Amino acid sequence: MAKAASHRLLHQIKNRLTAIIDPFLVSEDKEIRELSAMVYVTIFKRLGAPDYLAATLDSAFLQKLDMYIRGGATAQNEKDIEQLLATIKFMLETAPELKLEERIMHLCGVPTHSINAKTRPLTKTHAVILRAIAPRVAPFVFSKKFYNTLYQALSDELTLDPPESVAGDSARLQALLMCFAELVASIPSHEYQMINDEIIDFYDKCLKRGTEGYYIDLVQYYCRHTTHSYEKHAPIYTSNVLEHMHADDKTLVDKVVPCITAIFAKLPEETQFGLVPLIREAIEKLAVDPVDEHLGPNVYRKKVKTIKMLETKEGVKTLAGVVLTSIAKALST
Repeated sequence: MAKAASHRLLHQIKNRLTAIIDPFLVSEDKEIRELSAMVYVTIFKRLGAPDYLAATLDSAFLQKLDMYIRGGATAQNEKDIEQLLATIKFMLETAPELKLEERIMHLCGVPTHSINAKTRPLTKTHAVILRAIAPRVAPFVFSKKFYNTLYQALSDELTLDPPESVAGDSARLQALLMCFAELVASIPSHEYQMINDEIIDFYDKCLKRGTEGYYIDLVQYYCRHTTHSYEKHAPIYTSNVLEHMHADDKTLVDKVVPCITAIFAKLPEETQFGLVPLIREAIEKLAVDPVDEHLGPNVYRKKVKTIKMLETKEGVKTLAGVVLTSIAKALST
């Protein structure tokens, strides 16, 4: 009907059509969801009304998503969130000419974002929907100023002190971190050096604020999901992450194990073997002090009884597995 109706008739019945279709945007049936999405796409294309498009995206997607998120982590809400995001991604892929990612960025206030008491911080809902569009924004983060505002907004939210209204909201920050990680992992290969310089800068900022866990989570997600080789920067990731295997914060220590596993997982065998000395260096840096330089490196004083990460079976298993696997692969080549 949306396709066959005249422009005038479509303008008159658009709200009635979308009211009928709206509940099916979160249907469990993929085909029904996509057909419902196509009704919206057809209306958007044929009417070509920016204000209507923005208002509809807000009411049918952003506000609906916010309702599900505020409704709590029930099984049904989680399912509805997943299906609504799948619908959004389908629309992005089906109608790239509509540039829905730009409309969503505007709705979330990304282009004018700043961290101060007078502006609205990004919410958890914003982070969740922005994560859905991140792969479409990523290719242009370092080449188009408008798209760079998303990268900058997320980076600022994670590295600058937040307004009092949202201070301590860990769920919001975790959602923002995952959105940032999705964006970083989707950066194209020709921007490899640029994004890794940014990751190094992010680590420095996290060190200053005592939020090293953000960096470790970012590196883990990046290494697991990027489609490009990060071999060149793997030694930097490994050294930075291992520095925290004896941290006072147990949650930070627990992040080190899966991150090291993720870093090594995609590396060539010879590169894995080349990183093994970094593990020894990190352990020695944390655990021992030389007694006297004239006595050589084999005479040392213990600094700690045990390294906290190695107090767990998982920690010992991970490091031992990484070392043994790397050596075995190197010897077999």
